[in-house]
Amino acid sequence: MPRQFMPTEEDRYILEEEGDVTEIYFIINGKWAIAYNSFNPNGKSLALDNKDEESRGPEDLTKQGILIAMRRVNFGYIGDYYVLASKRSQFFYVALTQVESFALTKQFIFKTIFKKFPGLHSEMLAESFSRYIKEFRKPCGKKRAETIISHNRQSQYSHIDPENHSNNPMRSINKTLKSNAGSGKLKRRNSRTKIFEK
Repeated sequence: MPRQFMPTEEDRYILEEEGDVTEIYFIINGKWAIAYNSFNPNGKSLALDNKDEESRGPEDLTKQGILIAMRRVNFGYIGDYYVLASKRSQFFYVALTQVESFALTKQFIFKTIFKKFPGLHSEMLAESFSRYIKEFRKPCGKKRAETIISHNRQSQYSHIDPENHSNNPMRSINKTLKSNAGSGKLKRRNSRTKIFEK
């Protein structure tokens, strides 16, 4: 089925980050990009280096804090891993110019093709996963992590952590102990200590 995406604020999104993916798109013509959310609306306090200036996309993307990780021209296909593995999209896939493509729906793939060729699903899934990691997740994930590190250097108060350390409570305990290292022990400040100090 033919699909067309226009470079307008309403119609540029081929796939949205954290959105459900129901079609594989085979792009025939047009400039398109893989982008990510910088968690920094309007690009506030995000001074990009000259080499990273190409991360800025059209104004409507920048307003939402969406930065471009990779740009592509013409041929390509996207959404195969998301459809075959029933995963949500990890990135934004956006049209920078008019993009013409053809789509295979998830329903058609699973109910028609895989019913006739049962072993095909596992083969296609393995192939699409390795391609997705190599062509999309690693390079775009690296770009996202670099942006977060750059943002953390510039911002004094709010820090974004690309890795979740909530499962390691020793880190916060050690940090607290280091900040009170000179006193020998932790000081308590509650109503009981006030009574004993009198």
